Amino acid sequence: MNTLIVYTLLPLAYLVTPAALIFGWVRWSKQRAAAAEGVTVSLVSFAFTSGSAALGLATIAFAQIHYFGFYDPVLMRIYGCGAVLSCISLLLSLAGFLRPNVLRWYAPACALGTLAFWVMTAAGE
Repeated sequence: MNTLIVYTLLPLAYLVTPAALIFGWVRWSKQRAAAAEGVTVSLVSFAFTSGSAALGLATIAFAQIHYFGFYDPVLMRIYGCGAVLSCISLLLSLAGFLRPNVLRWYAPACALGTLAFWVMTAAGE
């Protein structure tokens, strides 16, 4: 069962989420003038998800030059902040389902992907 969970979360966190983030921002930038109404909540959700993903990338980059010990308190706080950002994004994205917009499906998919990333990295600690 654990193998099934890992093989489900791994592609979601490392392949689907970055692609969905890129495609979501590209799609929003192309259609933001035409579909500006009703996208606010989904856009805020997508921004929180992007912040969570940026925190993950910055943590990975910083870990290459700084050694994090086992259960390092700073690293645990980073995991917590990333998970909280992802959870806030997930809640906002569910509220964004009420109106059709360009980020309606990208926001919850990316929120779940970043949450999967934080759960996997914390579980790997």
